[in-house]
Amino acid sequence: MSLEDIALSFDFQGVNPKTDVNIMFPRDFASLIAEIDIRVNGSTVQNLTRYSDIVNLLNLFKNNKTKNNVLQNCNTMIKKWNNAGTITTQSNKEYNVLANGKKQYIINKWHGLLGKRGEKVSSNFIDVNMMGEVTISFTLHKANVCFESSLKTGGTIGTSTKDNYQLSDCKLSLVRYNLPDGYSDAIKNNLKGGTKYQIAFDHYNFISTSASASSGSLRFNENRRDIKALWAFFTDDTRDNASVRTKFNTKNETSHYFDYRNARHATSQFQIGSVKMPQNALNTTEVFLENMRAVSGLRNGNMELHPKIHAVEDFRINSIFRND
Repeated sequence: MSLEDIALSFDFQGVNPKTDVNIMFPRDFASLIAEIDIRVNGSTVQNLTRYSDIVNLLNLFKNNKTKNNVLQNCNTMIKKWNNAGTITTQSNKEYNVLANGKKQYIINKWHGLLGKRGEKVSSNFIDVNMMGEVTISFTLHKANVCFESSLKTGGTIGTSTKDNYQLSDCKLSLVRYNLPDGYSDAIKNNLKGGTKYQIAFDHYNFISTSASASSGSLRFNENRRDIKALWAFFTDDTRDNASVRTKFNTKNETSHYFDYRNARHATSQFQIGSVKMPQNALNTTEVFLENMRAVSGLRNGNMELHPKIHAVEDFRINSIFRND
């Protein structure tokens, strides 16, 4: 089977009996996934914690194409709805125009071992006849990663102590390949000679600490043969304590849960051994330049920044790389 072709489908409906607003899931339906665990014959091959952060951080570096927007709802600002036989344009914040706010979405773009072959993984084609049972587990977030829509017509906001959402009609689909016996026999003979069946795929590690009001540092050791990128960003350290939805964040066009900016941040540096990188503090324009140099996808033109960033000032205000 091909792990790259796995698709996870749900019907989503927000639940908040205490208020007159609807609960919306954040930009990109995959943001609801908190953790993915992949096991082969009971042994963990990859465990992706903070998966929703991986999704939203990497989304900042790409211009989502229509094929992704349609299935995974990567654009929360403008949607086309079939309302009583008429195609209408609505803001997702006005989602209450739909009966019960219920709609089907499909996750078919992944990171790590389930990612795109040749980009995030060397090969995610698995012969289960040789490898045995493959178990993929998904852990979902609470409703605190969601945001609220506008008020229902004539409604008034009450007090909500706990929001929720319902996922129904859940489906997991994939592509299964029937290959000739000669293919499996050739691989088995190769493995009998002591050769290991190896797959290279992207890993994601998070290292965090509480930041003080004026300064702070974070020390860590990372031993890897290849490090593609090292990113520093901020989050609200109380964001997981809440059990209710947030307001819609117009800066990042999704839930406040995925706001990685910090208005107080001025400058920062990585230090590897005794070498500071960069050696001198950079202003916003210089930071933008260095990102163009450092991120391979930005250098060769295959990757885009968040579509809302059209100028350096947009970059300063909206980007997680705020540096002023």
